[in-house]
Amino acid sequence: MTASAIDLFIYYLPKNAPERTRLDYALLDLMVASARRAGVAGEISLYTHETASVPPDLRVTRVVRIAPKDVPPRDVQLIRAYAMRDFVESEWFTRPAMAIEYDELFERNPARAFNLPFDVGLTYACWTKEQEGDFGKLNGGVVYLNYRNPGAVRSYYRAYVEKFLEIKEEMDNRFSRPYRMAEWGGDEITHIRLLPPDAFDNHRQRRKTFSVAGASVMTLESVRFNCQHAERLDTGLQIPTYPETLVRHFNGWRKPYMADYAERNLGLQLVESDETSWGWKVAPT
Repeated sequence: MTASAIDLFIYYLPKNAPERTRLDYALLDLMVASARRAGVAGEISLYTHETASVPPDLRVTRVVRIAPKDVPPRDVQLIRAYAMRDFVESEWFTRPAMAIEYDELFERNPARAFNLPFDVGLTYACWTKEQEGDFGKLNGGVVYLNYRNPGAVRSYYRAYVEKFLEIKEEMDNRFSRPYRMAEWGGDEITHIRLLPPDAFDNHRQRRKTFSVAGASVMTLESVRFNCQHAERLDTGLQIPTYPETLVRHFNGWRKPYMADYAERNLGLQLVESDETSWGWKVAPT
């Protein structure tokens, strides 16, 4: 049965730079607008640190503030791990959901993705060459959380937090100074380490299923489920479009092109406005 509604989980920690934070909120609002355009009609839970200032007019269902004990606010990835576990164990996890970052755009309704036989869907990164180590294999911008067996999803995320802390301790002991996976990259490293060593076959994007902590975990091809394909050229950024793409990730150096892509391809335009507390609004073109 195709999901009739999909909820969204977002974790965001405002930056120290006010202008950057205002732009991030504008992109988050653009992501929400793209979700509604694509027919994603569920609730939106925004998790953040308890010290964060969040605009009251942000178009989300709820804001949830957390502050894990002995975890500094800069450890964004570790706090997000706790937040993910808390979300799937909360009263708000009642149907299929997507854990998604604010720099994503929905191109099509992803409801049919949840017909696949998984509890947790992880997406490959877009790289086509073989990658060494723990980077470049998965992209954490989107995680698909099915609701066919919610207990299995909860079990996966309990194991996920435990594995994250285990890897962090290992890294801290290995290097002369703390390895900052808790700030950047820790989510992807942890998902990768929870999978068996042979999960990645020279980075061919084959859809595979693994059992992890009682959950069925499926690896999903990036071009459809979390497209990051783009190429920097002398003439600008070239972003290929594909008829099967559900969501597109503007991570890293792609982020400045997100608003332009939304206007050209989705008919959504970011314009300066005093109607929102962050100074921008989404208008149809």
